[in-house]
Amino acid sequence: MLGDTIGMFAKRMNVSIRTLRYYDEIDLLKPTKTNSKGHKLYGAKEQSVLQRIQAWKFLGVPLEDIKGLLDESNIDFSLTLSLQKKLLLEQKQRMEAMIDAVEDAQTVLKLSEGKAKEYMEVLYMVLNTYRLEKEQKKFLLKHFPTEWVDQLYQPFGIDRKELIKHNTNYLFRLFESMKNNVNPTSEEVQTIIEGMLKDVHSFVDPVVVKEVADKIELFEEHEHLFHSPIPDPFKEYMDKAVSYYYSTAGSNWEND
Repeated sequence: MLGDTIGMFAKRMNVSIRTLRYYDEIDLLKPTKTNSKGHKLYGAKEQSVLQRIQAWKFLGVPLEDIKGLLDESNIDFSLTLSLQKKLLLEQKQRMEAMIDAVEDAQTVLKLSEGKAKEYMEVLYMVLNTYRLEKEQKKFLLKHFPTEWVDQLYQPFGIDRKELIKHNTNYLFRLFESMKNNVNPTSEEVQTIIEGMLKDVHSFVDPVVVKEVADKIELFEEHEHLFHSPIPDPFKEYMDKAVSYYYSTAGSNWEND
C-alpha cells in the first residue's frame, strides 16, 4: 500500500485535514506520492515528519522555526533545546506575572464594594504600580542588598494580597475624600495619612527607606521605571496632605 489519503491519515494521526493542508501549503509537510485518482498519499515518511512537527510544537517552537529543524543533519539539538527552555521559562514568568495582575485586579475590585466604575482610576493606578514591580526590583537589586529590596516589595510576614488590600484601602479613602472636596489638611484626611505612613514604617525598616531614598539620583536617571501612575489631581491632593502631615503632626510623630 502506498499510503493513506489525507482523510485517513488525519484520523489516524489525530490531526485535522485543515492542518495537513496548511502544512502542505507552507511546504512543511508535502506528500510526494499520489494514488490513481490523483489524491496525495501520506506514508511512513510523512508520519515521521508529522511526529517531529508535533513534538516541536509541543515544546512551543513556532512553525516557521520548525521547518529548519526538520533538516536534522546540521542541527545542534542540545543548543536548540536550551534556547527553547530559556524562551519557555521567560513565557512562564510573563504568564505568572499576568496571573498575579488578574488576582490583584480581583482584590482591588472586591474592595471597591460595587463602585468599580467610579474607582477605575484607582484600579488602573494600583495595577500599573504592580505591573512595574519586576523591572523595578531588577534595577534595585543592582544597587541594594537583596534583603532590602525584598523588604520594600514584600515585607516580612505580610501576604501580598493583604498588602494590596491595605494599600488600596488607603487610596480609596483618600480618593473618596478628594471627590467630596475634603480639605487635605483636615483632621479626617490627616488621620488617613498618619495611618498610611505609620504602616509603611512598621512594614519596612526606616533605615532601609532612608538609605534607598538617599540615592535619589539613581531614580532620577531611571525615571521611566518609577514614573507615578497616579492621575495629576489625585497626586496633587496626596502631596498636599503628606506635606502638611510632615510639617505638623508628622514632625511630632517622627520625634516619638
